[in-house]
Amino acid sequence: MLAAPLLRGRYNRWGATTSEVTAPMPGDELVPHPRLGYTRAITVNASPETVWQWLVQIGQGRGGLYSFDGLENLARCNIHSVDRIVGEHQQLSVGDLVRAERHPLYPAPGSGARASLRRRTGGRPPREASPCGQ
Repeated sequence: MLAAPLLRGRYNRWGATTSEVTAPMPGDELVPHPRLGYTRAITVNASPETVWQWLVQIGQGRGGLYSFDGLENLARCNIHSVDRIVGEHQQLSVGDLVRAERHPLYPAPGSGARASLRRRTGGRPPREASPCGQ
């Protein structure tokens, strides 16, 4: 725990290059001067359209979180990640709630692979946003 402040910078930019960390990202205008920033990256050898098919179906009651379902379910999260593209989870509209964690994700304006999911933080999230312990 003593090393946490020293390692935070590395953890907050896990996998990202310097140019990715410093580049403007969708949603930056919503919080122009954040106290903390996180830019994490991974290289995926697929087109944005293919990647979006997986991202658009993320969430509890949808495609899951593509994470450690067993650990999440120990906390009664009821998460079940899929291993395929699910047709009925390919549509999201601005304002839809995606139950992913304490702070939900919301689709932002855009469409297809140019769309984005943004996490709302600050204040208290709506009760229906938290997938765990229900």
